[in-house]
Amino acid sequence: MNLISENVIPVPRSGHTANLIDERIYFLGGLHGPYTPPENNVYLDLTVNFSRATPPFLKLDSLKNLPSLCYSTTCSIKTSNVSSIFLYGGIQEIPNSGHHWEPANLTMKIDISPTISTWVSDSLPASLIPGRARLQAVTDRTGQVYIWGGTLNLKGLIDNSMYIYNTINESWKVSQAKQEIESRYDYSATLLSDGRILYIGGFKSRDNLMVDIKQIIIYNTQNEDSPWSKQSTQSSLNISSRAEHTAVLSPDEKKVILYGGHTNFVTPQYPFLVLDIAQMIWTLPELGNLPVQIPRAHTATMFQNYMFIAFGNYNMADQYYNETNDLRILDLSNGNYKFVENYVVPSPISSSSVLSTTRETPPNINENAPLKPQKFNVGLIASIIGGSLFILSLMAVTGYILHYKNKKGGRGKYTSTSTSASIRTRGGGQQQQQQQQQQANLASQIPNRDLATISDRRGSNLVTKIVL
Repeated sequence: MNLISENVIPVPRSGHTANLIDERIYFLGGLHGPYTPPENNVYLDLTVNFSRATPPFLKLDSLKNLPSLCYSTTCSIKTSNVSSIFLYGGIQEIPNSGHHWEPANLTMKIDISPTISTWVSDSLPASLIPGRARLQAVTDRTGQVYIWGGTLNLKGLIDNSMYIYNTINESWKVSQAKQEIESRYDYSATLLSDGRILYIGGFKSRDNLMVDIKQIIIYNTQNEDSPWSKQSTQSSLNISSRAEHTAVLSPDEKKVILYGGHTNFVTPQYPFLVLDIAQMIWTLPELGNLPVQIPRAHTATMFQNYMFIAFGNYNMADQYYNETNDLRILDLSNGNYKFVENYVVPSPISSSSVLSTTRETPPNINENAPLKPQKFNVGLIASIIGGSLFILSLMAVTGYILHYKNKKGGRGKYTSTSTSASIRTRGGGQQQQQQQQQQANLASQIPNRDLATISDRRGSNLVTKIVL
């Protein structure tokens, strides 16, 4: 079954998912109108230059029978053998229910290759992993998927447990959150380079009570004993709370770029913000060409210095369903922020941009990455060997001269060794000659021990360089 069929103009949608694998962004599911799934799943080819007015979307014919899900969450895993998309939850139509939709506990694995795509449905017991929707998942470097929050039904009930899915052995475990950690839905989840996950914004009750965007919940994937914490952020701006926004890690991994969303279905006053991770301060970057229409329930995918903002629902107070198939391109080259009309393939393409989840781009997973070969410093080794031979030769000649003079006899003289210490001998006769012989032998042995010490230290330094 061919993965690629033909170029297509995507059906407008929102609540979809986006996954970056190699140089393609895969868009799955979503809504087109009131609980109506779009007609096709598509992907965007990033190996060619294009204008955002005519982006090269292609249909995924092999996934046309994929169950229709919206407001689900996905993450992608790329190893040396296969690339896969794991899809969890979402809102799914109940069969024979008269178009009744409920959150699903469906988990699917979609294997991706350049020509073939296959999917496998794997239902999980509802008692273990309750069905949920309107959530985000992230994946760490070890292939662990972290799923938190979301709605357990369409009325907005929430579960604050962290469900962790191991994509390697396909197993689940549950991490209970502290009581003071309030769960939420329609938030953003951003994985930082140090393993922390930032949960920003969203709703925290069935009454659509919005979360204060300045209060961030943090889950530390590197601290199993106490992973949960809260963090207050600062800003000189009057930042409004929001939901259904996106927040992705910047290319330099020092900032979180927040875009879009809504404040009770009205466009926020500041729809484009940047969070400095080190200082936890929100700022408004210079951006002279911010689009007039701001989406919610869209996706944002970082690739090199480009951020692709795809589809979503434009916030119009008098029209709840206003999906779009628009594609926005944000260029972050040289630390600037600028919306552009054309995408130019970066050169060279970096291998660090091969993994993403729906709304953020975590690092690549490579189980069999080869170690980087290191080069020996040939000049250093040659210098050590040459210097060692010179010292040995010098000590041998010195020892022979001392031995010859002592053998010839003589009165009390001073003799020197390579240790810079002076040894004075007195008298003559056989006893004196034996003492002088022992001293000469000792003198000839000291350089060898010093040379061994030098060799050991140099060897240690070389090994350290090889490891690094």
